Amino acid sequence: MFIIDKRIAIIIPTYNRIKSLQNLLFQLQQQINLAHSDVIVVVDGSNDDTIKVLKEKYSFVHTVMGDGSWWYTKSINEGLKYAQKFNPDYCLILNDDLILSENYIVALLNSYSQIPYASIVTSLTLTNDTQKKIMFSGVKKIKTWSLQQRKYHPFLTVYDGIKLIGLHPTQIFPGRGTIIPNSIILDLNYLDEYFIQYHSDGDFCLRALKKGYKVYVNWEAIIYTNLKDTNSATSYLNNSVTAIIKSFFNPYSRNYIPQKIKFIYKHGYKLLLPVTLLIFIFTILSKAVLKKFSNGS
Repeated sequence: MFIIDKRIAIIIPTYNRIKSLQNLLFQLQQQINLAHSDVIVVVDGSNDDTIKVLKEKYSFVHTVMGDGSWWYTKSINEGLKYAQKFNPDYCLILNDDLILSENYIVALLNSYSQIPYASIVTSLTLTNDTQKKIMFSGVKKIKTWSLQQRKYHPFLTVYDGIKLIGLHPTQIFPGRGTIIPNSIILDLNYLDEYFIQYHSDGDFCLRALKKGYKVYVNWEAIIYTNLKDTNSATSYLNNSVTAIIKSFFNPYSRNYIPQKIKFIYKHGYKLLLPVTLLIFIFTILSKAVLKKFSNGS
C-alpha cells in the first residue's frame, strides 16, 4: 500500500448502483491508506439497498444524503463541502462504476513529483471492453470562437497496441478520475450548479486555466468505464435525429441549449455566441443524420 503524507478526500456520487459501488470501494481499499484518506459517498435519492450496505459493510465510508434532485454537480459540491471538515490537501472525484488500473492512485499522486502542487490532474479513460477504446486522453486545444476541441486521440480510438505515457497539458477534463488540490476548489468556489448534470467539469477546468492553474492528463493513470452504462441523454448515445432534437430541451442532457448558451457566453466570444451555438447544433445534427444513412435506415 502506498503511504503518503498528504490527505486525500475521495468523492463518489452514486444512484442505485450498489454492486458497481462495492466493486469500486473494494478497489480503493487495495490502493489507499485509510489513515490519510477519507472516502465520501454522496447518495442522491437511491432506492435500492445502498444505504444499508454502506452502513453494514463499509464503516470507513462517510455518507452524504441527497434528496434525489441533486444530480451530478450538486452531488459533487456537497461531497466537496463535506470533505472540508477533514482539511484535505487533494480531492479526487470518481464515478461509482469505474474500474481502476493497478496502482492508479499511486500514478495520480506521482504526477505531483513532476508538476506544481497547484495543478489539476485527470486520467486516461478507456472503455471496459475486450477491445479497449479511448474515451478521453486530453484536449490539446480549444478554438475560442467555435469551442471545438482538438483532441490527442479521436473519441473511441482503439487503444490496443498504443503506448501512452507521461503527463500532457489538457484544456478540458471530465469529472471522473480527476484530482484537484483543495486550495483550487476553494479559490474557484466549487462547481457551477447551473450546469446540473453536464459541463460543470469543463467549466471548472476552463475557469482554473484562466486563473493560471495548470491542468494535465496522466496517460499512466487509467480508469475503465462501461460506455453502455452512460446516461442515455449523452449525445454520443442518442443516434436518432428525433432523440437529438429532444435532447436540446432536456435539462439533464449535455445538449441542453440554455446551458450551452451560458457555457459559450462564459468561455467563447460573446459577440459570436449565435454563430458558435449554430455550429454546435449543426455538428450534432449532422452526426445523427450521417449515422442514420450509414445504417441504411
